[in-house]
Amino acid sequence: MKYFLFDLDGTVLHSNEALIRLYKDCFAHFGLPEPAGEDVLRYNGNTAEDWVPLLEPSVRREKIPEIVAWLRNAYANEYMPKYGKAEPGAVEMLEELRGRGAKLCVVTNQMRTEATSSLRVMGFKFDEEVCMKEGLTPKPAPDLVFEGMKRLDAKKEETLFVGDSFADAGAGKAAGVRTVLVRRFWNADIDAEKIDSLKEVLKFL
Repeated sequence: MKYFLFDLDGTVLHSNEALIRLYKDCFAHFGLPEPAGEDVLRYNGNTAEDWVPLLEPSVRREKIPEIVAWLRNAYANEYMPKYGKAEPGAVEMLEELRGRGAKLCVVTNQMRTEATSSLRVMGFKFDEEVCMKEGLTPKPAPDLVFEGMKRLDAKKEETLFVGDSFADAGAGKAAGVRTVLVRRFWNADIDAEKIDSLKEVLKFL
């Protein structure tokens, strides 16, 4: 493989504590029942618009945009800078890939402000960064994967997509590229090729 696409949260970015604290504090702010931390992580891969009602089905639909705006602002400006960090071995793996000639791209459902904060925490500059924007459909649709491949001028047969969620597995499959998930408890039931550590990505070079 010559081209590597990476999801952020749960893949190369350790955001578990940030996400759990974020959703607990957000739900408290809006007077909603406190979600269990495991449930917050279980829905990894969903957009915030879907994550909120999955955690609390009784939430009023017209309230969701306000809650999502709160989540995005707080995640980018407080919770990610304070609690986020690169997954163990992530930066070393990315640097080795680059040193061996691979091209690297982030493919995330995060909006630009969230992704900028996340990448600052990562401390690594990818060759390209593909975030959610108007005109693109979030993963598990293939739009973001196609956009990443376009920016890298990548061929399908030379591309690997590394993720952690149902959304990543679905997007990679829909795009027709080989996809592997880093093994997490929330992807145990997903039928996809899996790796136990990020170091294993190097074997695909």
